[in-house]
Amino acid sequence: MKLCNNTLDAQCRSIVVHANRIDQKICCKDILYADYANHYVSIHLEQDLVRTYMPFQDFSDLLQEEKNFILCNRNCLINLDHVVQIGSLGFLLDTKEWVAIKRSTYKEVEQAYANYVFEKMKGTKLL
Repeated sequence: MKLCNNTLDAQCRSIVVHANRIDQKICCKDILYADYANHYVSIHLEQDLVRTYMPFQDFSDLLQEEKNFILCNRNCLINLDHVVQIGSLGFLLDTKEWVAIKRSTYKEVEQAYANYVFEKMKGTKLL
């Protein structure tokens, strides 16, 4: 089991943030969304919340290569892999949480989500 877990961890792209006085490794696929307030980035995971003291732009740069993260609101990045639907309130996540979308950029964010879903479906081969 340890070998399987190590193999899965090796395949998962991760980031390292300094939180609670230690460096924590976080798998990118486990991030639901991240928001910023009072100089802290709050990284929302399914079972946990990790807070790190850093500029939001520095955190965004850590996820720059990840195609499944988009800016949906001022200082809020969301993982599109955890989105169940998009509505007038924002994104509904698989954890039943709503994440708001900035009204002035709603159409752009909606189009980016549609493009991501299309590309993901195109990459999936149907049998």
